Amino acid sequence: MDVDMCVAPCVSYLTGAESSPTADCCKGVETLKSLPSSTAERRFACSCVKQAASKIANLKDDAVKSLPTACKAPLPFPISLEFDCSTIP
Repeated sequence: MDVDMCVAPCVSYLTGAESSPTADCCKGVETLKSLPSSTAERRFACSCVKQAASKIANLKDDAVKSLPTACKAPLPFPISLEFDCSTIP
């Protein structure tokens, strides 16, 4: 639930409708960055992000990959539907 709320403001950027993420989107990414503190929590958050992203139609790979950088909030895992979350330390 928390992850969905963090990602929801980013849909317009992730689908290419906006050229840059909104302030609310970046706030969500920053919140997402601060949520997981243990390996198990990071893996769970990664899985939740993948699940949330899989529900967004017309997702643009470039926007997905650039989101943490665009928001100046690098995540402890990549945002990718193909990433294996079980490999996160």
